[in-house]
Amino acid sequence: MTENKVFVSVPSNRNPEWGMIMSLTLALAMAGKAGIKATLQPLLGESLISRARIIEMATFLESDCTHLYSQDDDVEIPADTIIKLIEADKDIIGGAYRLKDPDEVRIAVRQLEEGPDVATALFHKEPIRVRYVSTGCMLVKRKVFEETIAMFPDLEYGRNLSKQRLYALYQPFICRDEYLSEDWALCERATTAGFKVWMHGGVQCRHYGRTIFEIDRGQ
Repeated sequence: MTENKVFVSVPSNRNPEWGMIMSLTLALAMAGKAGIKATLQPLLGESLISRARIIEMATFLESDCTHLYSQDDDVEIPADTIIKLIEADKDIIGGAYRLKDPDEVRIAVRQLEEGPDVATALFHKEPIRVRYVSTGCMLVKRKVFEETIAMFPDLEYGRNLSKQRLYALYQPFICRDEYLSEDWALCERATTAGFKVWMHGGVQCRHYGRTIFEIDRGQ
């Protein structure tokens, strides 16, 4: 049985939300009790989020970890998040959280055009296939990065000062007349490489903004 070792990436260019810190601390403790080893790797002061993700991915690939878990500094997760995402055993899987829209409950995920409904998955608290999930709460297997890098060799470049080799899988780009942010860009490239993207309806997070945005209520 393969040992699960999770590289935890939390890039931040500001003061992280206290609720995020506490929730991640609890999730790591619960994962540890379940036999899941974790390495926390915060990256502070990087102003460009796509570059922060790229640096964290390269550092992850230099480790012996099996999964890269990303969390935004304004997302609060349930205590069993890491366990549930690991147990789902998917290529890429993310939790669900609201966008910062005070007038409408919109989830930071893109459904497949012909596929299961996100609202139903949230109600039944089950994983479903989707097109994109967001890095506010996302778990990715090592092989996804390794094989996607092999498919896009032109995205490799050298970091100026450290000479670290970087891979711009998180670089935003335009696809089908739509701007893909760094997380959705990763999902699109990984899908092209043959991997599947999932959302776990049982991992419902809180998103901090002007107020705390929750899935099961208006605000």
